[in-house]
Order: sequence, then C-alpha cells, then structure tokens
Amino acid sequence: MNRYFLIIYIFLCLYFPSNGQTIGDYRNAIQNGNWNEASTWETYNGTTWVAATQKPALNDDVYLNFDAQVNLTQTESCRNLYLNGDAGTNAVLLLADFTLEVFGTLNAFTGSAPGLPSSVNIGSGWIQGNPSGAILIKGSSRDLNNSAGAWSAGTNHAFRLLIDLDPGQIVTLLTNIKVGELRLISGRLNAGNNNIGAQDLTIQSGAILQSNSGTIAALNAGGTGVGNSFTLEAGGTFDIDALNPSIEYSQVILQGTVRYTRDEKQNSLNEISLGVSPNLYEGDLVNVFGRELELRDDIVLQGDFIGAVGTFLSGTFRLSLTGNRNQQLTNLNAPRLTIDKSTGNTTLLTNLTITNNLTLNAGILNLNNFQLNLGNSASLTTTNGRINANGTVRKSYANGENLTITIPFWVGPFNRTIRINGASFLSSGNAFTFSHTLSETVNNVSFLDGLATIRRVNTSAWNIVREGSSLLTGASLSLTAGGMDIASADQIRITRLNSSAPGSNTVGSLIGGDFVANRTGISLNNLSGNFYVSSTNTNSTLPVELVYLQAVQVENSVQLKWQTASEENNSHFEIERSIGSAMNFEQIGLIDGHGTTTTPKAYQYIDDVVPVKNQNLYYRLKQIDYDGAYEYSPVIKASIDYKAKTETSWAVYPNPYRQGRLSITLLDPSLLTHDQHTFSLHNMYGELKVKVKDSISRGASSIESFLVTAPKGIYILQIKSGQQIQSFRLIRD
Repeated sequence: MNRYFLIIYIFLCLYFPSNGQTIGDYRNAIQNGNWNEASTWETYNGTTWVAATQKPALNDDVYLNFDAQVNLTQTESCRNLYLNGDAGTNAVLLLADFTLEVFGTLNAFTGSAPGLPSSVNIGSGWIQGNPSGAILIKGSSRDLNNSAGAWSAGTNHAFRLLIDLDPGQIVTLLTNIKVGELRLISGRLNAGNNNIGAQDLTIQSGAILQSNSGTIAALNAGGTGVGNSFTLEAGGTFDIDALNPSIEYSQVILQGTVRYTRDEKQNSLNEISLGVSPNLYEGDLVNVFGRELELRDDIVLQGDFIGAVGTFLSGTFRLSLTGNRNQQLTNLNAPRLTIDKSTGNTTLLTNLTITNNLTLNAGILNLNNFQLNLGNSASLTTTNGRINANGTVRKSYANGENLTITIPFWVGPFNRTIRINGASFLSSGNAFTFSHTLSETVNNVSFLDGLATIRRVNTSAWNIVREGSSLLTGASLSLTAGGMDIASADQIRITRLNSSAPGSNTVGSLIGGDFVANRTGISLNNLSGNFYVSSTNTNSTLPVELVYLQAVQVENSVQLKWQTASEENNSHFEIERSIGSAMNFEQIGLIDGHGTTTTPKAYQYIDDVVPVKNQNLYYRLKQIDYDGAYEYSPVIKASIDYKAKTETSWAVYPNPYRQGRLSITLLDPSLLTHDQHTFSLHNMYGELKVKVKDSISRGASSIESFLVTAPKGIYILQIKSGQQIQSFRLIRD
C-alpha cells in the first residue's frame, strides 16, 4: 500500500511541481510590514520557516504571500521575486517612490509560500508605486518571467519596469508582460514571440529591444489598446523579426536604429487600430538579411539606410530622405525614392537602384564613385536637387519608352546638367550610362563646326555609353556649362575634343545664369562617346604672344612672372585667382600692357594677400584689348607652404607711413659686415618703384622720398644683404 502512495506522490510532484524553496529564502510573515525591517520576514532554514534576523539581499529569493503587504522605504534588492496569484489578492508590493532591484526572475505562485507555480494573471493593483517607483532588472543574462501568463494581467499594471543589465547581457521574456512603463536602460530585452503591453515604452541609448511578435502595444483588459508613447532614443536599437509588425501608440518617436531582422520577406512596421503610423525614422533603418521589405506606409528617413545585399523595398509607398544631416545609402533597391534635404548630402556606399521614380526636390545625391540605376520606365524628377558627378547614372529603357531624360550633374557649385530628348524606343534592351569628368584646362584649337571655327574647347567631358540596337533617330543633346568661360550664347557649341560632333548646332541659351549648349539631329548610333563644350572666336590670331607664365613662393606670398614676345593693341592684364580648384576665378589685380610692340616685355605681380593656408591656388591672366576683346592664358597652379614667422633682421618704422622720416634699422649684428644693402620697393602690381644699393641711411632716404608723394596702398619692400633676402609689407596711408 505504501508503494502505491509513493507512486501517486511522485506523479503529483512531476505534474504539479512546487516552488522548491532553498535555505535562506524569504517570505513575508505579517500582514503589513516594511521591506527593510527583519520583523517583516521569515526565512527558510532547510527544515522550516523561522523568524528572520535581517532583511533580504540581492542573493535571496523572496515570496510575497496572499493578501499581505510589503512596503519599500528605500532602494532594496533580491534575486528571484515570487508573487502570490490567488484570487482576491490585494496590494502585495508597495514601491512608493523607491526601486526594487531584481537580479533574477519574476514569478507567481498559488497557496502558501513557496506554493505551486501559477499562470494566473497577477492583478493590476498587486504592485503599486508612485511615478518614480520601479522594479529594476539588473545583472547578467537570463530568462525574465517563468510563469506563463502571470505577468500579463487582465488590466494593465501601473508599476514601472526598468531593465539595466551589465554590458552585453540579455534577458528573455518567456510569456507576455504588461506594465505601466517599460524602460530599457542598457542590455538587450528579447521579447521573442511574446507581446509587450506598456502605456509608455522607452529604449535608451545603448539598449536593444528584440521582438518577434506582431504587436507592440498597450494592452488593456480586452487585449488591445492605445498606449501613450513609444520612444526609441538616439543610440538605441529596435530589432523587428515579426512578419507583420504593428505598433499602437498615440506618439511614436524613432530616433535610434530600427533593424528588420527576419530572414524572409517582411512587412514594415505599421500601426493598428487607432495608433499613430510610425512613418518618421529619425535614426537609421537597417535590413539585416537583405530580404524583401514591403512598405505599408510612406517612410520618412532622416538617418542612414543600411541593407544587406539583395535588399528590395516593395509596395506602392515611398521612401523619403529629409533632415539636415549627411545620410548614407547601402544596398538600396527601391521603387520610389525622394531626396528633399535642406542641408547635408546623401552619399551612396553601394550602387543604388530605382525601379519607378526618383525625385530630387532639394539636396545633393553624392554618387561617391558608384552607379545610380534607373530601371525600365523609371523616371527622374528634379526641382532643386543635384547629383554630384563623381559616379555614373545608368538608365534602361523598355520597348515604347521615350528617350527623354535630364540628369542634374553638378561639380561643386557649378551646374553640368545633361539633357537628352528623343522619340520612343522601338525595341527593348536599350540603355545609356552617363558620367562627367572634370578638367581644369582649356585647349586652344582650330577646326570647323559647320561654318563656324572652334577656337577653344573645355576639356571637361560628358561621357555617354550606349547599349542596344534600336534605330531611333533625331535625338537632341543639351549640356550646361556652369563655371566655364563663355562670352555669349551664340559662341557656345557641343563638339568632340578635336572635331565637330554628330548632328547640328542650335543656338545656345542662358538658363539660371549658366550657358547651355544645344545640338539636334543626332542618330542613336552616334549618341555615345565623349562630348565637350567649346566656343568660337572671330579673331584669327592672338593679340598677345605669351612666352611663359610662372608662379613662385616668396615667403608667405606668391610672385607671378610672365613675358610676352609681342603685343598688339594690348590694353592691360587682369590677374585672376581661384582657391582649391580652377573653377571659381576672381580678379585680384591689374597691370597695364604695352599696346603694340614687337619687343619682348616682362611682367610680375605679387599676391601678398593669400587668404588660405596650405591650399592649392590657381592663377590665370585675362588679356584685354583696347576694343574690349579678351583672351585667357593657360591656368597655372601654386601650392603655398606657410612657414612660421622667424626673427626678422630689420625694423621699418613707421608702418603704416604717412609723413616724416622713414627709419630702417638693422637688428641682426651678423649683417654689420656688409657696407651696402640692396633696397627694392614694388607696388602690388609687381612694378618696381625704387631700387638702390647703398648704406642703410641712404636706402631709407630713397624709400622715404618716393613714399612722400606715392599713392596710398600696399608696397613690398625687399632688402638683400649678402645672401639673405627679407620682404616686408609697407603701407602708405
């Protein structure tokens, strides 16, 4: 008989296991007590429960019995927390304004502690706290709630649940959970396939929420409801593995990274019922496995798009890039993309494919040496957007699709747009690839384009690569020559580098301050290769024969020198400078020419006001005739290496000079061995005004005599003593 009782006992233990208490476990012993008072507790000694001599600590399991109340009066801690789930239980744990730190699991039981594991919902009022009171989950990786259903009450809990784990640690939900507020401070919460119900849910920087469930919502007694706020802070991460993820909050803020992690086709995050659609992604959007992601609403992205190889956005909705920060796109294949950025660039880190429409409202798309692919029937719409011409654009065409396309290439501040117009294709399999190569030189040439003689060709090239065999004819080509030196619209042409281009020239135009060259009647077979912008000139000979133009560094200034072999009607030279590239020249000086002469003439100009340090400077001459006609010289480059100021050997006083005696004093005793010094004074145009080799006093006197009647301005005083030369800016005020 005893054997049968033993079998029944074992069966009950297997199918109705108890919560096995261990030595040192705690349970509350009185109806109402404070956590920090030993009199509130009993502890298990291995045989029975006895009065405790101290309060529970972080390594202790705590059982809170039926219809008994424990109050927090300060921050407390325990390992595993067990709450009684019997019907009729009232407030069990009163947090007030304090925090209970839990280093283990959240559980429920029935009967007298430790009782039996329970899946009965713990009532909404069983844990109570003020807005600052909370249960804080700390420590290392583990399962968080082991009792099925016990922590997802029929009505919402009002308490706050905080998760602040050690770095790199994970807690996992085994059942649904409902709380008043859920805040992830650090670590990862793996919700799995379980729903999270929270009136307010926050993922802080460095924390991760992973959900495989279709619902992140505030759940009420009926199982649904609308929460107050869902906040993904900057630096936080929301991993979504659900097939049809939904969210239901009246306010949704996505400032951190949203990652779609399902290894199959997945729908984008959407609202359910009365919630707010989460369509503004202020942080990054990531497609981890590169599977198809179907948009269920328009998405506005202010961070980066990061996709694995194979990522494809589908659906009828649009992805829009906005905001004022730089954004990056990786492995994006989308039907519809809009770039509408007030500031900041959008940079490709891989090729970009658009299958329906790309709209460039504002901002710059930086190709970054990658390719923008526009699929069959895909359109490119532009208002104020630009494409940085440091990559390629490929457009494929379907049978019957019109050839017309406008690509807003830009190089820095200069518009280099290319436009093609034409009829519809008569077959499939056609494509064009467009690119632009910047050059800083202009070639002087002489060849005919129709009846006009081409005199200059800018060597910046628009390249077109054609694929297919359609017999389309009659295409037209337009190139915008932003930043190029074009005198008038009737001089601008589209040519090859050293010959005329296919088709016929039509008169150029001026659009938005930039000249546009136009060509019509180009057959499809000839719409390929490099095209250039060139200009005509009615003069058959150059009015000035330039022998050389050079730039050398003198201290922290640039000295330009040039020589002419002959001049005809040469009024003057304007000296122009461009900083960083040869694309933005400005006049910085002027020097008179010698009219008409067959005698070689030498010129120099000192650029003493160099506005930037350690940048390339570009110079050119604009030679202007008496009748206003002009020609440009070749562009030369000067790289200035700024040197630290050294102890000077001379002192010049007063400077600025107005009147009276000019004093030049030698400060370096080693130069006293020289009886004579060479004093040279130039104006800012490089013209020599005074040169004397004499003593210091006579040199100063000669300079002074000139300055007394000299025009106001800046002069360069150069003093040579033996092999040492020093230059000074001397201001005549």
